[in-house]
Amino acid sequence: MPSVFKTIQRAIDYNISYGLMERLNYEDLKAMIIEYTIRDFELEIQRREKDRLESKGINRRKATDEEIARLHGLS
Repeated sequence: MPSVFKTIQRAIDYNISYGLMERLNYEDLKAMIIEYTIRDFELEIQRREKDRLESKGINRRKATDEEIARLHGLS
């Protein structure tokens, strides 16, 4: 379990204002920090996957409805 000071430092790193930190109870502040951390991990994973695909010359895009139907033999 992180110390109070580490929690406050993480909140500052995520630009959570002191006013908001004062209004939130400690558990809600930790939950907010966890949500920001998860978001950062997801963004980093997306960035790495994009870099990996670009390095292999693969261009990822959303499939059209027609392409999905063709894939499943529905057309």
